Amino acid sequence: MRSLATFTWNELLQVTNGEAVSHHRPFDRASLDTDTRTLGAGAFFLPLKGENFNGNEFIDKAYEMGAEGAFIEKAFLETHPDLKRFPNLIAVPDPLIAYLELARFHRERSDARVVAITGSSGKTTTKEMLYALLYAALGEGVQKSEKNFNNEIGVSQTLLNLKPETQVLIVEMGMRGLNQINILSRHAKPNIAMVTNVGPAHIGLLGSLENIAKAKCEIFTGLDRETGLGIVNGDDPILVEEANRSWEGRIEAFSLHEVDEVHTKGEEGIITFNYEDVTFTLGLPGCHNVMNALAAIKVCEHLGVPLKRIANALANFEPGGGRWNKSMVEGSTNLWVINDAYNANPASMKVALGAFMDLRSEGLLKVAIVGGMAELGKFSEQYHREVGEWINSRAGLDGLIVVGEEARPLADAILPNTIPTFAVEKNSDAIPLIQQHWPKNAIFLLKASRAYHLEEIPEQLKAATHAVSS
Repeated sequence: MRSLATFTWNELLQVTNGEAVSHHRPFDRASLDTDTRTLGAGAFFLPLKGENFNGNEFIDKAYEMGAEGAFIEKAFLETHPDLKRFPNLIAVPDPLIAYLELARFHRERSDARVVAITGSSGKTTTKEMLYALLYAALGEGVQKSEKNFNNEIGVSQTLLNLKPETQVLIVEMGMRGLNQINILSRHAKPNIAMVTNVGPAHIGLLGSLENIAKAKCEIFTGLDRETGLGIVNGDDPILVEEANRSWEGRIEAFSLHEVDEVHTKGEEGIITFNYEDVTFTLGLPGCHNVMNALAAIKVCEHLGVPLKRIANALANFEPGGGRWNKSMVEGSTNLWVINDAYNANPASMKVALGAFMDLRSEGLLKVAIVGGMAELGKFSEQYHREVGEWINSRAGLDGLIVVGEEARPLADAILPNTIPTFAVEKNSDAIPLIQQHWPKNAIFLLKASRAYHLEEIPEQLKAATHAVSS
């Protein structure tokens, strides 16, 4: 991806502490690009590495595509000294660290206020809500992380695409273990840092909720101790305790105790609530989305956006792909799908299922299609079973399809004679079950970790429906 940010030769060397290992061919300024497929004249190639690729192997291709120069990993250069024939070659120990340092440098030369967001669940929805609310006030003066660009590469790309006119940049930060959000926050240097909640996502890697809280609260390390603001979910005691332990600066909390007169109305589950004597309308069901909205509202307040303007923007908010997107199956007889399969962990699985069970959908049978929850490690069977036991304690489902071996304990936990429950191996196996048991007048909730690709099911059902009708 090519960056909007540009750098001089001296900046590329000094910011990264790089070593010039070939002759210098003068240029004015160069952008960065990590992909030779998009690289062209005026770009400086930065090779990244992944499980199945090594960007250093494409340095000659980068020059063929017109690169002004390139970074190269020192260890790779030692085994490929012939690459010194190319001009403007800079050797660094780790190109990813160089990428982060250049991103930090570009962020520091901007006057934009940076809002960093993390959490076990809700961080992307909160990011999208906050962007929508701020866009109503600032227009093109607000930017955000695109898609799920929340790791070292994604955060660097977000910072490097910071525009001169941007007033607020919203950066989502994810993690896979300790010290990862710390690295992201120290390079993004946020003015406001938020943790939406702490839940058992990643517990397989970190072992306890306390360790997860510690990893999430690393987001405060990039804040200025005098001027920075930490925002946390005040209804999450483990998070509040860790935030107060790890961050000595200013902290504020958002909480359901701050709202009153919460009402759900209509078949769509639209929620209204009062906050600071202003009525807000939210077209997403569930108290967890009220919490997401409160988090976004809290940031907007600190950025000086009037509450009534925030309320108007929130009423028009629509979630992105894979987050409670409702649609009718084309060609069907009143079959609907709610796609909430962007990701899942035990907490988000329960809140999505709870919102679905509470949904008023007169005349429609409610069937949940759930897949596995990833990254739970040795706790996987325990948490899948707990979700099944939780379903037993609630009413509101007319059927349940469980996809994948990882999620089988969830199906096994459903008590006999409660709701029709089926365990299948893959997504396509759900289609004949739907055709047999719920061929019409039904609504399906899709919820699973992203690796399960439950979003395939509506298209598969559409194809099956067309095949039957023809």
